[in-house]
Amino acid sequence: MFQKKILDRKFKINRKKIILKKLKFNHISKNYFNWFKDRQAKLFINSRYESKQQLLDFIKKELKKKNIIYFGIFNNSSRHIGNIKFHDIDLKKKSAWLGIFIGEKKFRSQNIGCNTINLLTDYLYKKLDLSIFYLKVDKKNIPAIKSYKKSGFFIIKNYRKEYLMRMNIFYSKLILGTAQFGNPYGITYKKKNSLNIINTKNILNKCKSNIFTLDTAEDYNINKN
Repeated sequence: MFQKKILDRKFKINRKKIILKKLKFNHISKNYFNWFKDRQAKLFINSRYESKQQLLDFIKKELKKKNIIYFGIFNNSSRHIGNIKFHDIDLKKKSAWLGIFIGEKKFRSQNIGCNTINLLTDYLYKKLDLSIFYLKVDKKNIPAIKSYKKSGFFIIKNYRKEYLMRMNIFYSKLILGTAQFGNPYGITYKKKNSLNIINTKNILNKCKSNIFTLDTAEDYNINKN
């Protein structure tokens, strides 16, 4: 069974723009309730709270659950600007779901979400051996989708209003070499086995859900269409 105590009690990641800590109840800022009143935020979050006390009661219960970890996102002035939650943690399957919310509007579109995801998925891999992460995102939330893709997530299911995305921490580190997609390359190269544009597109289509980075160079003479 998952136990939060195996994580570092004094966990803290300090980077140029952000500080990440395990969220505690006393971290909740006075402005926290106002995050959910923001017009833009309302478009893409399901949570609705009638009062500040209702929100605080919900957070208290959430922080006590055994298979959920909340991390607070702070700026360098220790201002609480957002949260990220890992839930439905399954140690046997080495997987978890996540949700992230940058509540303070002026801190959005600064790669904070992407950096937070990368730092914490790496941390949970090292501590809990979690390597597969899932999330759902509204199809209209284009900035979030771009950020998730930048973090290594890929769309694996297309629902009516949302996408299901998955990130495998191993796949996100794989690099596909593309030298043979262009000019003849390698001591084993034979013209009859050369890759044409159809072969190349088929390979890329099969790899697009697993390969995060392509190794390319101008000398490879690849048809990028």
